[in-house]
Amino acid sequence: MNSGIWAVVFVLNFLWVRVDVAGDFALGRKIGQTIAEKTPQSFFLNLKKILSESDFSFCNLEGCLKVPAENQPENVIETRPKARFDLSFSDEHSLFLKETGFHAFGAANNHQFDSGTDNLEKLRAITGTNIIRGVQLQKVRSLSFAIIAFDYSSPGRESWKIDLDKHSDRVSFLKTVRDLSQTNCTIVFLHGGKEDSDYVSLQEREFFKKLIDAGAIGVFCCHAHRKKRIEWYKGKPIYYSLGSVLFDRVRFPDKLGLMVRIHFWANCPVYFEPHFIEIRPDLTPVCLKPDM
Repeated sequence: MNSGIWAVVFVLNFLWVRVDVAGDFALGRKIGQTIAEKTPQSFFLNLKKILSESDFSFCNLEGCLKVPAENQPENVIETRPKARFDLSFSDEHSLFLKETGFHAFGAANNHQFDSGTDNLEKLRAITGTNIIRGVQLQKVRSLSFAIIAFDYSSPGRESWKIDLDKHSDRVSFLKTVRDLSQTNCTIVFLHGGKEDSDYVSLQEREFFKKLIDAGAIGVFCCHAHRKKRIEWYKGKPIYYSLGSVLFDRVRFPDKLGLMVRIHFWANCPVYFEPHFIEIRPDLTPVCLKPDM
């Protein structure tokens, strides 16, 4: 192969970037133990192979590190009611995050205080994993993109929460999207909506369209633990729920999730490629490519 062809291949590779966005991922309850019994290398074999084809990938981490009661810090201020479902996981099981193939995990959701306190920095220190909460800027070869990971499922004072009922919150969030989109491809990654249901509110539909108007290349939501409708607005997608990547529900429709591979060419999104993820009876996530 002559130098001219190599130059063309280099340029094509430099300009073409693939980013994967997926839904809910949990290690709590008995999920971590199930992974340990099968070994993480075997459990995530299929998922890791598919993710290896992308340049950057992330999903929503449902849960936090478990803190034993005797180690709870004093005077913990609860920022929301006690979790109805505890999805916290052990230090040992947190190491499985490195075996999944995902480059990063979102941590803006209602399970970040399941242990009574926010221990995100400890999770980062133990696993060395890229955890996204709020705004994170990324650079992959020619592509500069911003991920905005926020939660709107429950009220709170945290900077990574948005109350869709508050005009000031909506205005501030739209400004963030608009400002970031001046120099980045902006991916909005939201946690919220009605759980265990296909329902999408008019409020969500109207606000998410405004996010597209503000410059977002797409809106990707999670939290419902089942795949919801997809809406296209001005050529940009709104995924009202991507469903689950890994959860302890193996019946239809909850066993089917969606991962979206965004193909960028010269800093522009040109194709949104869907991959179904099926959670098998043994909880193993299997990614089904479009041609399967």
